[in-house]
Amino acid sequence: MSAYEVRRPPRSGRIAGSELAARRAAVVATLAAWVFLTAFYFVAPIVPNGDQYLVPPTAHSLVYERNLGLEEFADLEHISTHYGLNLDGVGAPLEDRWGHPVNYFPWLTAVFEVPVIVAVDAASAIGITSNTRELIEDDRMLRLQSLGAAPLAAAAAVVLGLCSQLLLRFARSGGASPSRNGEPWRWWVVPFGSLVAGLATPIWSTASRSMWHHGPAVLLTGVGLAATLIVVGWPEVRHRAWIGGIGGAAMALAYWARPTTLVMSAALLLLLFFAAREVLARTLLGGVVTTAVVLGINLLLLGELIPPYFRGGRVSLHSDFAEAFAANLVSPARGLFVFSPFLVLALLHLLPGRWRESSREMRLTTSLTLGAVAAMMLATAAFPHWWGGSSYGPRLLTESVVFLTPLALAAVIGRQAKASRRFVSWGVAPVLIAWSVAVHGLGSWTDAGGCWTTYPEAIDESPERIWDWNDPLVLMGFRMVLPPSDPTGPDGNPCNPQRTPLVGG
Repeated sequence: MSAYEVRRPPRSGRIAGSELAARRAAVVATLAAWVFLTAFYFVAPIVPNGDQYLVPPTAHSLVYERNLGLEEFADLEHISTHYGLNLDGVGAPLEDRWGHPVNYFPWLTAVFEVPVIVAVDAASAIGITSNTRELIEDDRMLRLQSLGAAPLAAAAAVVLGLCSQLLLRFARSGGASPSRNGEPWRWWVVPFGSLVAGLATPIWSTASRSMWHHGPAVLLTGVGLAATLIVVGWPEVRHRAWIGGIGGAAMALAYWARPTTLVMSAALLLLLFFAAREVLARTLLGGVVTTAVVLGINLLLLGELIPPYFRGGRVSLHSDFAEAFAANLVSPARGLFVFSPFLVLALLHLLPGRWRESSREMRLTTSLTLGAVAAMMLATAAFPHWWGGSSYGPRLLTESVVFLTPLALAAVIGRQAKASRRFVSWGVAPVLIAWSVAVHGLGSWTDAGGCWTTYPEAIDESPERIWDWNDPLVLMGFRMVLPPSDPTGPDGNPCNPQRTPLVGG
């Protein structure tokens, strides 16, 4: 019997009841994981302000002005001078159809901030806090950012935990329907997967810190993945076509949060084409209707179908393309597999032994999702600003964790027939996950990212620092909190805590 096959006795009332109890326990534990992650994210002190800076005022305009224009804040210097309103080379004025200034970055993120604006203003009405307009005018928007980002990122992590459970049963089904022939539902997999996704990936150090557009992109792409895995692996599930439609709508919305998710959605549609073609039409319908709605909103509020941010001219095969691709994988400042090395475990599914033992559906899922991640990495490398500006770690590859995290967890969770696989599951994987949690945690609890990208030279002026192994960003947080660190730094600068070269110094 292969490592991916688990024979189960015929279903009985006792087994069905046991599995139902496990699912109830999973729901309670998963809810607890979401609450924990939300609270943990919110109390972490680092809240960066960059591309996402104009999200709260844009959400405020949506609530009170019913538009995307920021003219009511035009006399505020901290708003009017932000680069989101003054970006050069975008090929179009950053204005809506009425000539009001608008944020260059995707407006969809502001939609997720709308509940925060409404809730804070409701609290203000009973004297608990200042209203959102006052907070925006006084440039006190950090907690508005956190209030939106924390629950959103936690929800994204929970969705990836669910995807891990779905993929685990899917992977070990031996080619039959997972609901009949897969592993029993393990109550701890979803909450455990949620915590790993939420703490060992850029979901923690990037998406949870403020209202980056990565948060909605990860959540929506994760919903698309979950819907696809359900309709492919559970042909007898009720409302299967509707689940496919919801998945299609989520995939379409993900594009309007981060255009690079397009290749990921294409992979999921191909998986449906090869493994669940009868649901493909409903999925496409959900995507088409959603896209039509977004285009209509663009035309109504912006006066154009495709805003400048989404135009293809932003990517090209520039002279640094090869370096950019390598840097986003393995550099000490932006390398995805340096900051989250446990994601490498996703590649275990490509080993000949595991590949032979996998079901056809699992082989399709593995090849298409890993291919999409590779395509996304190529697209990111083609972006002239490939290092991602002033940020922490592999920010521009945050969406890749949607596919890589469930694949990595499915490779090491569950029964392993061979000693070498048990060693990876119980020896290698915990170490890699622990390192990933520590690195992303330090990016959320220390200002390692802000300090390293601005001192001693701004990263946008010296992108070659990405490869500096004498002063690696991945270790900056450790050097800020571990002895013999001087909290003020040898020159009095808090961003310079004993930064002597690690090599040759």
